[in-house]
Amino acid sequence: MKNKRFFLLSPKLFIASIVPPAVVALFACLAFSGVTNGIINENVKSQAGNAVSRLSSEVMDILQPNMDKLANWQAIVQEIHEEGTLRRVIRGIAADLGPDELFYYATQASRFEAEGFFINNLDWVPSDDWEPRTRPWFTKALQNAGTFTFTDPYIDDRSGKLCATFSESVQ
Repeated sequence: MKNKRFFLLSPKLFIASIVPPAVVALFACLAFSGVTNGIINENVKSQAGNAVSRLSSEVMDILQPNMDKLANWQAIVQEIHEEGTLRRVIRGIAADLGPDELFYYATQASRFEAEGFFINNLDWVPSDDWEPRTRPWFTKALQNAGTFTFTDPYIDDRSGKLCATFSESVQ
């Protein structure tokens, strides 16, 4: 029987031949991973920005008719200050709104004071402790005079449903 000879690498030679390519491969993978991650992040940001722009545009298209009503209301209130007349006008402006859409108006004077009042298109009468001047739609409108403002979502006192309000102060 012939002696078979095997070529054995010494452990040092084995490590010296395997470690450098493994280290290079590891750094290449990390670099590739970092570049890929950066590309993915930029793509996600771009797609999210595009989605937000489209959504914002669609929301504004839906809200625009009501924003136009609000602008018309503002022009009317600057000319007419009598509560009874404003009640009739608000019903007319908001005649095509659904049952969950309220069109509010509140004076800067409390509704409990002689010169103050609160009206809406559905003749909703709030509870005795309800004060419009403390509501988010009222305070945001005053803080951002001259611009349409939007509240964060909140639970509506009338319907008990989640809602958001857009408002503008009347000067």
